[in-house]
Order: sequence, then structure tokens, then C-alpha cells
Amino acid sequence: MSSVRTVRSVLYVTLCSYMKHENVSRVIGYQDTATKKLAFHLNKSSVNTCRERIKEEVGHRTRGYIKFAWQHFKQNSSLANFSDILHPNLAQGMLDMPRLNEKYHLENDVFSIMLKRKLRLPLYPGKGKLKCPKCKQNFDRFGDHLFRCKPCNKSQMHDGWRDGCEKIVCKEILPLVKLIKNENYTENEEEKLIPSLQNTNIKPFDLSFKVDKHIGEAYYKSPLQRIGFDVTMTQAAQDLSNEELSQSDLTSAQTNGIALQLLDCEVDKFNRDRGGTDKKTNVTLSGDEIIGELTNSHQALIPWSISPYGKFGDLSSRFWYGTNTIDLSSVINKRHAKSAAKLARSNKVPSGVLERADKLWQHKHPGDFFGRSYKSQTPTIYANQIFGYLTCLHNGQHIIRGMSTIGNPLPYINENDMEIDNDTDMNALPTVGDSECVHDNAATLDSLRTHMPSA
Repeated sequence: MSSVRTVRSVLYVTLCSYMKHENVSRVIGYQDTATKKLAFHLNKSSVNTCRERIKEEVGHRTRGYIKFAWQHFKQNSSLANFSDILHPNLAQGMLDMPRLNEKYHLENDVFSIMLKRKLRLPLYPGKGKLKCPKCKQNFDRFGDHLFRCKPCNKSQMHDGWRDGCEKIVCKEILPLVKLIKNENYTENEEEKLIPSLQNTNIKPFDLSFKVDKHIGEAYYKSPLQRIGFDVTMTQAAQDLSNEELSQSDLTSAQTNGIALQLLDCEVDKFNRDRGGTDKKTNVTLSGDEIIGELTNSHQALIPWSISPYGKFGDLSSRFWYGTNTIDLSSVINKRHAKSAAKLARSNKVPSGVLERADKLWQHKHPGDFFGRSYKSQTPTIYANQIFGYLTCLHNGQHIIRGMSTIGNPLPYINENDMEIDNDTDMNALPTVGDSECVHDNAATLDSLRTHMPSA
């Protein structure tokens, strides 16, 4: 009892050093006098209760301080991507990933770039506004524009995520919850999935699997024949306007612009435009009719939208984490697309796969580490670390390729007097030749100026 009381006292002292004494009682949640509150807190509350309440309050206040600082210094792009930047996946991939396996090591330049991205340190040193030399749009110093600019092709980032999720996450998690028999039952860009277009090379899913009809109370029961993911990479949220920044208190919608980007990507996947023709049977289907054939043949499409910081869209989050989703039917304008979106969030599609995997693993393998390391004890922890690693690796490499493609951003020119903003130090900007390959120029990015050991 004395040791538990000591732990409670340490937690209480830690909290008092972080916030005003009069607010402590509100956090620990008691409505009596200050003396009784403190006595009850130190003698009756469980250690976990104290820890969780303090953690929640400290987290809430820290987010508030960050938002206040960014609003004060008018960091428009940071505020617009507030929820994405604070998402934990990226940090888990950088700091929590077990490094015993060399395949999870990150190159120094990738690690440096993503660390600066997470800490919101500028990739392009200097002051003043910049302009993209390719698309002529505003260019921020944190690298967000590299996820918006069309010349910065996202295909390699997309393919890296698709292959990484299949080889590492799907092949290890799905057999555990008996959605597939073994790791060989996942398929990458499978053809001949559309009944009326068997003689085409149309690939409706990036990765998919046939649902195993396993019998058992602990496993999923789904009438679906196949579940497929269509991976898509979103752009960063648009910067907040000066008008919005002048508001005394920004709304959650204004600081969660990335959620709209993720939803837009999901809607676009359902509102398929491209159709196809089977030249042998002369059957032609529109994009929406292809979506309809998938639904009618008991195949569920789940758009897997991924943000620049590794945050997932609603439907993929529901599949993996069991989170709530938004009904997209009001913003989808095609008949079969509406049905497909309804199916994706129905109880026919498994939800909370990682939570189910945790329970099954702990029941079958008590005391064993799922990720072969004490840092990866459960399937959820392991999957989060892999998702974070994929964010660091593929999103970081995309930034390096984008720097090579765009070259040096241009200093902003005032349209009224046509004078260059002299606050911008062009010599401090990263110099990357357009013709150089990614591996060579990645090591010569002058703006990084950090020499870290292999992560």
C-alpha cells in the first residue's frame, strides 16, 4: 500500500508542476473541498486512474499550447494540418520500431527529413514567401506543397505503401483472425475480378483477399466473397487564410482540414470514372457499372486513403481499428457508388480487426511478443509501428524525389512593386540537380544539416 501511495504522490507532484494547483482537483475529478480531494486522490484512487487523468489533461493542454503558438506566429499550413501533424503513427515509426531487423533501418536523409517534418522545422531555411517554379503556386518551407504539386508524381509512394501493407501487415494480421487461411492468400492488383470483363486487364483493387469461411465464435463471419483495398495518397490540407487566423479560437474543422482530404479521396474511389470494354465479348461497362458488378458479386471496395503524416481515412480506420465512419451517400452522385459506399461501412465488412487480433494472440500465445520484440507485444502495436515505418520511408522518399523534381523554389515577387523579397536567403535553399538520381542527391541536401546515425 505504501508503494502505491508513493506512486500516487509522485504523479500528483508531477501534475502540480505542470499546472496551477486550483485546477488539479478538476482533473482528478472530485467535487469536495480541496483537502478531501487531495486525501482521496492520494489514498483511494488507483494508480492507473491517476495516470490516465493526468495524461489526458497534459495532452489536452499541450495541444492547446501548440495551436496557440502556431496561431500567434501565423503558421497557416501547420494549423491547417494540425490533426495530421499530431497523429502518432509517424513518431511510432521513427522511435518505437524495433531496429534488430536491418530491413527496418531508415536512411539518414529520410530520417532527418521526417524528424523535421514531425517537429515542424523548415526543410527550406530562410524567411519570406516562396513560389513553386513548376506550378507557380505558393510554396511552404515545411514540404507540404510537395504533396500537392502535380509534377511531384505520387506513384512510387503509392506502390511502396501498397506492397508494404500487403507483405508486412496483411500477411501477418489477416491469418491470425482467420480472414484468410495463410499468408499466401493475399493478392496484389488481381485481374479478372469483374464478371462481365473477364478478358481485360482491369484491376479494381490494389490489394485484396478472398474471405475465408471459417467456423468459430472467435472469428469473423462475412457473406462477402472478397474484400479489396484501393490505396490512395492525399495531399496536404490547404493553408488557412489570414481571415481565419485572425479568429480568437479556431474551430476543430479548421484545424482538421486533412479529414476532408481523406474523405474526398474515398468519394473519388467510389465515383469511378474509367470504364472498360471486353474486346472478345464486346461488352462495355462504365466506371459506375464496374463498381456495381463488384458489389453484386459480393466484393467490397474499401478506399484506403493515407495522409502525408500517415493518418488513415474513415473506412480503412474502421476496418483496422473499429472507428466510426461518416455516411458518404449524400456526397456520392452515382447509383452503384452509393451501394458500394454503403456496403463498405456495413456489418458485412469486418471492423476492428487489430483489436480482435490482440485478443486472439493473447489467448493463444500468452506472454509471447507478436513482433518478436518487447517493443511490439501485440498485433496493434506492431501494425502501428509498421504503418509509421511506411510513412517515414515512402513519404520521406517522396519528399526527396519532389525536391529533385522541383529544384529551388523561387522567392516571392510582390505584384504591386515587382520587387523580390530579400529576406529569403537563396544560398540556404537545398540545391538538387534535376538530372541527378534520388540516391545521389538525397545525401547532398544542404538544408538538412543534420548528421544522425542510422535510425
